Amino acid sequence: MERRRNGTNGYSIAALILAFVGLGLPLSIVAGVIGLIQSRRDGDRLGRDLAEVALGICALWIAGIAAFVAFAGEPDGTDRGGSSFSPYDITTSSVRD
Repeated sequence: MERRRNGTNGYSIAALILAFVGLGLPLSIVAGVIGLIQSRRDGDRLGRDLAEVALGICALWIAGIAAFVAFAGEPDGTDRGGSSFSPYDITTSSVRD
């Protein structure tokens, strides 16, 4: 038995709006999942599509934030977080003549 409701799922619409803004990312993911479940249950194709697009936009936001965190260094171009080896760290006192 397929239930039909008038209108598009509200959670799907809210998820899409929050995903575009990007500030309510966790809330957008929750609303998108709820909207996706309800839209599939009710046979609301537009609501399902909106929820899927919202979740896709959230995934892009998360990937962008992760890339920024991974590749962002100090403003002067150095990364002070790790202990990486540099050839300039070798001192002449450690080299035997």
